[in-house]
Amino acid sequence: MRTSLPRPRSARFAFGTLIAPLALLFAFSAVQDTAAQTPRQTPRLDAVARARESVFTPRSGPPGTVVQVRTINLPAITPVYLCLGGTRSGFEVLAPLLTTPQGEISESVTIPEWATWDRSHAFIVMDVYFQPLAMSELFYVTNAQGTLLRRGRMTDEGDRCPAMRGEDGELYTLAGQTAGLEPGEDVAVEGTLAESSVCGQGTTLRVVRVQQAAN
Repeated sequence: MRTSLPRPRSARFAFGTLIAPLALLFAFSAVQDTAAQTPRQTPRLDAVARARESVFTPRSGPPGTVVQVRTINLPAITPVYLCLGGTRSGFEVLAPLLTTPQGEISESVTIPEWATWDRSHAFIVMDVYFQPLAMSELFYVTNAQGTLLRRGRMTDEGDRCPAMRGEDGELYTLAGQTAGLEPGEDVAVEGTLAESSVCGQGTTLRVVRVQQAAN
């Protein structure tokens, strides 16, 4: 259900480092709008907020992809903003909504053009004061070919496959051409999401290209 809740004058804001879905701390800073530049700090996401499940489909896609987002266990009949946040790039209000009497929202939204294939993104539900109420798992923005780019450091965390701890804090396991990769090496990996994998850990990427990350 929609409400007449107005969009903020500046719909996009600076977004602090996104370390993992449902991480405990997120910092948001407002970008300059027509009046002033005002930093925003959000509080920790507590256990109640973390229990508010946000699910979406599809799991990935390029800018322009239409995604159905559903969140439950929110406050009943409450105006909220459904947003998309990206690591070091900002968050944008995608839709102002009103929760149902059961505390749910369900909305189709479009991945904006600013969302890029080399950064992590997540859907965030915020109240009218831009305090986060719920956050989804990561949505994987790809390029038009369905490929995403992640930078990080190779680790010894992989049981069956080489593993990389991404700049976003996520654990990525790598399938395919991975010969020669050693723990401690900084790399940039281009790959596609693996729908199934023997790796059994983290998010598995089928490697298209891997190279040493630039310092």
